[in-house]
Amino acid sequence: MAGKVLMIAEKESLAKQIAGAFGISRLSDKGKFYENDEVIIGMASGHLYQLKPKSKILTLPYLPEAFELQYEPIAEKQFLISTLNKLLRRGDIAEVCNACDPGREGELIGSAIIENADIPFSRETRLWASSQSPSAIKTAFQKRKDASEYRNLRAAAKVRSRGDLVYGLNASRAVTQLFRRKTGSQENYSAGRVQTPTLALVVSRELDIKNFVATPFWNVNLNLSVDEKINQFTWRNQKSVLAPIQPELTDNDPEAEDQAEAKIEQNALASRIESLEIAEAIKAKVEHAFVSYTDISQTEKAHLIPAPKLFDATTLQAEADRVLGFELSKTMSVLQSLYDLTYVSYPRTENTQIATSDREAVLSAFKMLAGHRTYCDMASDVLKHEEEWVSLTKTRIFVQEDKLIDGHSAIIPTDVPVTTTLTPDQDALYSLIVKRFIAGFYPPAEVQITEQVLTINGEKFVANGQILKVKGWKEVLEVPTSSKSPLLADITPDSFLKIKEVAVHKSSTKPPQRYTEGKLSEMMKRLGLGTAATRAPIVNGLKGAGVKTTKAAYLQKDGKYIAPTEAGYSLINFLQSNGLSLVCEHDFTSQFEENLSGLTNGKLTETEAKDFIYQQAVRVVNTLNSVTQEVPEYKEVLGPCPNCNS
Repeated sequence: MAGKVLMIAEKESLAKQIAGAFGISRLSDKGKFYENDEVIIGMASGHLYQLKPKSKILTLPYLPEAFELQYEPIAEKQFLISTLNKLLRRGDIAEVCNACDPGREGELIGSAIIENADIPFSRETRLWASSQSPSAIKTAFQKRKDASEYRNLRAAAKVRSRGDLVYGLNASRAVTQLFRRKTGSQENYSAGRVQTPTLALVVSRELDIKNFVATPFWNVNLNLSVDEKINQFTWRNQKSVLAPIQPELTDNDPEAEDQAEAKIEQNALASRIESLEIAEAIKAKVEHAFVSYTDISQTEKAHLIPAPKLFDATTLQAEADRVLGFELSKTMSVLQSLYDLTYVSYPRTENTQIATSDREAVLSAFKMLAGHRTYCDMASDVLKHEEEWVSLTKTRIFVQEDKLIDGHSAIIPTDVPVTTTLTPDQDALYSLIVKRFIAGFYPPAEVQITEQVLTINGEKFVANGQILKVKGWKEVLEVPTSSKSPLLADITPDSFLKIKEVAVHKSSTKPPQRYTEGKLSEMMKRLGLGTAATRAPIVNGLKGAGVKTTKAAYLQKDGKYIAPTEAGYSLINFLQSNGLSLVCEHDFTSQFEENLSGLTNGKLTETEAKDFIYQQAVRVVNTLNSVTQEVPEYKEVLGPCPNCNS
């Protein structure tokens, strides 16, 4: 009789879903695991082991070899470790399968359990499921691969764990030593390769706001009556550009939004007048002028706006922050619960595209949604145009699997119908995901942009208008109408034209806005800070979540925005004023993440990836040592000498 397959799930909820896919509904009477004639499903609870030095750290820099580190059991999880070790030692186990989350951390969690059991197996495999639906689990089980095919991913996971430990220990201890020598403070300060540059981003933005000096400027607006309708023109110099798509019409596509904002800023600068005297002079030149049809040029241009990209973890966090007011950690918690319920695909993805091999899963999801009372019409519309709308030629949506950043497709609904009562938060987030998914397959929207240019007495005035001609994907996603984009009255040779009013308005430049958590997460991704799995915990940690002392909090919420605390200011200011800006730089961290990707893809060796972060740790410690040597040791003044009063 063939032996059984022992599958190790990352957490209890995942173990339950895997068991359900194999028709097992109850835990075994013998312990906290599931079992039938074919498989045994054991469970972890996240990381069961933590990496620690084997001996006391006496000097810096601390650059341990692998044998000088150990995976130490986490005390409160010892029961799970004992249960798994007993299962691993059973004589009827023919194969052990790492069924933890399909990603770098899941690889590390499962491999640490297997390796620390120190039991040789004739076969070790890896389960890689895109979702927790029964069909996805069964398909992944049938296609499971030998663990050796994931050796590069495992190596990257270990280098990440080891590198973060080494860098964090060196940087934190060195910074703390310098603080103590300079100020006498006994506080322990934390510095990490991701958290410190992230904190520096927020502090830098806050300083930009505090140091901002508003500059006054003036605009000249002209209201032109066109057959009794009013078109509002604004004076512009010759540097303006054709009216851009409004940012809200890009529907939170970060790249398109940036381009739109840049064009709007260019036009805003072209409309600014540096003094009241110049503005009043322009007004005087035109307010009593006669306007004819030949003074006006009119341009119309159609723009096709593609559907917004599907969600990855970062863009979903940003959208949930903007629309629902969710903090990053809340979004990921609710998203995880939807994943555990098998309603959405893998949550911690960096991709906004879907693997071409998942097209059938996409169609299955649409068929499920076609039976949903809220989404039935929209989903049925997609299925009606399946050949065109769900074509693999739509490269904005589909991509070859080997081109995906982390092997995971975008976050989409699965084909599992919602049969449980969702909480309001779950329902709201699920709705965001489903609507973005459906909209992604709809045709482009078409916007007509109209620009009218009035040249009168040598001065140029511009009026912009936009109108949505074809809704396309906007049938699914509602977009607010922009007050900046009125519908302009058409001007013809027969139009009666008259200047109704010319007004001078004073304004001033505005400081940059603070980051919301969503915008901070987007900026972290752009700069290569953290991963989809770590950005929310990093921001949460900087806010001191789970830490009792308020001194540990470096960030705080201020309404919907995020701002540094005094401790956050103090740490970044201390580092930068003492020649330690390198600890705040993001370039090193983004390069390390690239190296980990290179290691995963077989383009770098484990030694090359490890040496890079070790070298940075040495650089930080050497810089801190050179600064420390120049700082006199802090001595507390207790009071005057009782003998000489000095």
